[in-house]
Amino acid sequence: MGGVSSHVYTHFNRKPHRISKDFKKHKFERVVAQVSQTNAFALYLGIRVDLMVEWDS
Repeated sequence: MGGVSSHVYTHFNRKPHRISKDFKKHKFERVVAQVSQTNAFALYLGIRVDLMVEWDS
């Protein structure tokens, strides 16, 4: 009986770890996507500001 309960205990201990690992991976991918969108927008604004300054000169 001890072998079965330790197997079940190990199985249930692994599952939350895997869920947590997958969640962290997904969350990291979302953060990277948000940062790259923000950088692209900042780059776009920076180019527009530079062009406006040159146009006014």
